[in-house]
Parts: sequence; C-alpha cells; structure tokens
Amino acid sequence: MKQKKNNDRKHINQTGELVFHSQHILNKYLYDQYN
Repeated sequence: MKQKKNNDRKHINQTGELVFHSQHILNKYLYDQYN
C-alpha cells in the first residue's frame, strides 16, 4: 500500500514537471513572438 502511494506521488511529480516544461516553452515562444 505504501509502495503504491510513493509511485503515485512520483507520477504526479513527473506530470507536474512536464506541464511546467511545456508552459516554459510556450512562454518563450510567446516572448519571442512579441519581441
């Protein structure tokens, strides 16, 4: 049970990093468009 909880947390963390990363790319793209 405890093992599964750790796996879930790791998965959530990876998803969060992915979202953060794509947001960063999007921000850079928009920034480049306007400058």
